[in-house]
Amino acid sequence: MPLPKELEYVLAASKLVEQHYYRPVGIGNNQNEINHAGEGHYTLGLVLQLETLKPEYGDNERLIWQYDIPKVRANDIQPDLVFHDPADGRPDQRIYIEIKTDPGTTDARYNSDLEKLIRAVSPNDTNGPLLGFSFGIFLVGNKQLNQLETLIRNMRTNIGGLAEKLYLIYFDRAAYDPKIKCFTDILI
Repeated sequence: MPLPKELEYVLAASKLVEQHYYRPVGIGNNQNEINHAGEGHYTLGLVLQLETLKPEYGDNERLIWQYDIPKVRANDIQPDLVFHDPADGRPDQRIYIEIKTDPGTTDARYNSDLEKLIRAVSPNDTNGPLLGFSFGIFLVGNKQLNQLETLIRNMRTNIGGLAEKLYLIYFDRAAYDPKIKCFTDILI
């Protein structure tokens, strides 16, 4: 089955993120290298590429990328990145992204982001905590694919019938080549 164009768009942009955004390194007081693999660096690099490619993939001028905005009606979940029409009534909630790039991230934090993704793509309930996004993307670097798949499989009950709306984009810092998988392929 062909990949929806919105997901082609995010995958294409993720492949263009420059190294200093996914492998940020600083120098400590002792002149030692310090890994700054936080998701903020990567999110910035991704947004720059998404904005560059937007004219090629965008079909709605009102859609914008926003990051770290609290969704008050969704119990204050704070997505790393969303592509949506911010107008009242939320006429087009297109893509919701959670990003994890720090190799020291705990499984509990991965699970928390998976729960947010599930709520994000659950049908919009207007006054409740469900947001009705068309797609949810779990964008992860620096964790083995088999470990990610196990985390996702362990959430099978919570995912329910939403798997076809959820996608994993994953990469390794050493061999940066982002790949994408639909949750339905993981939950087989």
